Amino acid sequence: MAITAAMVKELREMTGAGMMDCKKALNETNGNMDEAVEFLRKNGQAKAEKKAGRIAAEGLCCVTLKDDKTAAVVEVNSETDFVAKNAEFQNYVTAVAQQALATSAADIDAFLAEACNADTSKTVKDALVEKIAVIGENLSIRRFEKVVEENGCVVTYTHGGGRIGVIVDAETAVVNDTTYSAYTYTAFDADVQAEVIPSEIDYNDNAVLKLTLQSDETQQIEAVEAYADLSELGQSSSFAIDTELMEGTIALKEGVSTGVKNIPVTVKDQYGNLYTTTAHVTVKDRDNDGFDWDEAVIYFAVTDRFFDGDSSNNDAYGTGTYAPAEGSMYHGGDFAGLESKLDYLQKLGVNTVWITPIVENIEDTLNCDGYDGQHNSGYHGYWASDFTKLNKHLGTPEELQELVDALHARGMKLMVDVVLNHAGYGTEDAFNNTYIAGKSMLRDEFTTVKGDDKKDALSSLPDFVTEDEQVRDLLIAWQTSWVSNYDIDYFRVDTVKHVDDTTWKAFKNALTYIDPDFKMIGEYAGAGYATNAGQLRTGQMDSLLDFDFNDQAISFVSGNLSTVENFMESRNAGIDNTATMGSFLSSHDEDGLMYRLMNEGNCVDADKAYALMKVAATLQITAKGQP
Repeated sequence: MAITAAMVKELREMTGAGMMDCKKALNETNGNMDEAVEFLRKNGQAKAEKKAGRIAAEGLCCVTLKDDKTAAVVEVNSETDFVAKNAEFQNYVTAVAQQALATSAADIDAFLAEACNADTSKTVKDALVEKIAVIGENLSIRRFEKVVEENGCVVTYTHGGGRIGVIVDAETAVVNDTTYSAYTYTAFDADVQAEVIPSEIDYNDNAVLKLTLQSDETQQIEAVEAYADLSELGQSSSFAIDTELMEGTIALKEGVSTGVKNIPVTVKDQYGNLYTTTAHVTVKDRDNDGFDWDEAVIYFAVTDRFFDGDSSNNDAYGTGTYAPAEGSMYHGGDFAGLESKLDYLQKLGVNTVWITPIVENIEDTLNCDGYDGQHNSGYHGYWASDFTKLNKHLGTPEELQELVDALHARGMKLMVDVVLNHAGYGTEDAFNNTYIAGKSMLRDEFTTVKGDDKKDALSSLPDFVTEDEQVRDLLIAWQTSWVSNYDIDYFRVDTVKHVDDTTWKAFKNALTYIDPDFKMIGEYAGAGYATNAGQLRTGQMDSLLDFDFNDQAISFVSGNLSTVENFMESRNAGIDNTATMGSFLSSHDEDGLMYRLMNEGNCVDADKAYALMKVAATLQITAKGQP
C-alpha cells in the first residue's frame, strides 16, 4: 500500500511521534493506522528502555492549585535544559501536575501505576514511555507532593523559571470573627564577611571562598541561601555556596587577565533578609611547574595487576589471599613494580598515573558467584577495612613515598583512587560505635531509603551515612591525610553519584586548603559534558569520566564522521580548564571497546576490532579533554 503524506500527518497528530518514525510505522504495518499506532507504542517502549540508563538531571517543577485548599507539585526530569525549555515537555509537565492534583497515590510507584487522566486506557508510566519516544530523551517523574489544608489555605509559586516549586501551607485562626494567618518576621542587625584562601591564584589553582554571617541578636540567625558572582573569574554569576558549610571552592578560567578581582557575595537569612559584601582575589601569572590539569594524560593501573616488584609482600597478611591462579585474588603487583616501569610509562606519553585505592582492604575470601572454586578478595582496593592504614600487599609507606618522589622527579603526577561511599563487606563492627562514640557510621533501617541513589547500599556494601556531619568529617580527615603525608597530586573519586553534594563540597574544600593545585576527577555513572549532574563548576569535581566518549568512538570508527564532529564541537565548547572530561574507551566497570565492537552492531572479528581500537585511540588522544 502506498503511504501518503496525509497518512503520515494523521498518524503524527494521533501520536505526536516524529515524521520518519510515523512513515516507518505505516510502512511496517502496510498502512493500517491502528497497527501503526501499536507499532509506535512498542517501538517507543524499546527506545525508552535504551534511554533508561542515561542521566536525567535537568527538567522542571510545576505547581497547581485548586480552590485554595488543595495543591500539588511535581518534578519531571529531562537529560538537557534544551528539552526543559521545549513547549512539548512543558505541556507534559503541566499534565503531570494536574494528575498529581487529583491523585490519591501514596508514593511515586503508586502514582506511576495509576490510570492516566488524559487517557484512562494507559497508566501514567505508559504515557511517560510514549513521551520519551516523542521527545527523544530519557525523562523521569522524580517525585510529587500533594497538600490538602482543611483549616487554612495553600498558595504556590516557582523559582528560577520552574527549577524550584513551592507549596505554602498556612493554618489560620479566627479573632473577633476575622480570619488571620500569622508569620513571624525578624530583621537582624547582622553582616556578612568573606575572604578567599589563598588570596592569590593562577588558572591552575583553586581557592576557598569562606563566608561568615554574624549577628549580635539573641535570636539565632541562619543562612538559608548564599551565592557569589564569579564573573570576573570567568565563571558563574550565581555560584551557590552550601549554607551548611558556608564556604565553597572556586576556580579561575584560563585567559582571565592578572590583577585584583572582585567577588560580590549575597547571603539570605531565614526571614528573607539579604546581606551583601565583596571578597577580593588576586589573579597572578601561572607558576608553571609542569603541565596543567586539563593537559593530563592518564594511565590507569590496577596496582595489584600491573607488575610485581617485591615478592615479599605478596601474602602480606598471611591469609592466603595471594593466589595468582584465581582471577579475583591478589596477583602480586605493588608500588615497587610501578616505580620500576615509570620509564616505560613516560615513553608512552603518560604524565599522570592513576592507581587503585591504597588503603587496607578486607582479607576475607568471598565465594565468586557462578564460578565454582573461584574466590573474591579486595585486590582492587574498593572494599576498605581501615582507611588509616596502607594495604600491605601494595608495599610499605616508604615504598609509596619513593613512588611519589620518582614520579615527581620525572615531572609526572600520582592520582590515587578514593572511596567515601562505602566500606568492605563484613566491616559493620569496625565502623559502628568505634570511631565516633555512640554512633554508627554505617546506614541502618533508620537511615536507609530504599532505592535512593545516595541513601541506600550499593551492591550490598556497608554504606556510610555521609550526610551526618561527624561521619563526613571523619571520612574526609582520613582521605585528606594521605595527601598531607605523601604529597599525592590528584584523586580519582569513586561512586560520586551515591554521595551527597555537601560531602563532595566539603571534601574539595579540605583538599584545596591543603594544596590549591589539587584536583579531582569523579566517576559519576552515565555522565557526559552535557549531563554532569551538577558536579562541575560547583565546587565539587574538577573533571568527570566521560561515559559518552566510547559511544562516540564506536560511531567514529563506524564512519559516522559528521555526527562525531558535531558532538565534539559541542563538547569542546562545554569544557574548559575548570570543568573538563576524562576520555576513556574501556573501563573496569563496563564492557570493553573491543568486546563491544565484536558483539554490537556489525560484530567484527577480533583482528578487525583490534585495528579499529587503534583508530578509536587516535580520537581519544587528540580530542579535547583528558585521555
